[in-house]
Amino acid sequence: MMKRWFSFLHDNWVGVILTMTLILFFVYLYAFFRNGEGGAHFDLVSCWTGVGAIATAAAAGWGKWVVDSKYNSVGGQKPDQ
Repeated sequence: MMKRWFSFLHDNWVGVILTMTLILFFVYLYAFFRNGEGGAHFDLVSCWTGVGAIATAAAAGWGKWVVDSKYNSVGGQKPDQ
């Protein structure tokens, strides 16, 4: 059961990340309107801190991929596995 679940996550990781991002932004949007209209006091800064941390990690990973692709492999060939 777990092996199939991890296989699904591995095969569909882009869709999983996009779905999780959409859920995060819908929760943020709900909290934003509840703060304005309902008088709730959700801490919205913590949400943006998490999004910023994820974006920073993604940018670092993308930068590593660019450097590895440009300098560590021959153009037009797949890298060794």
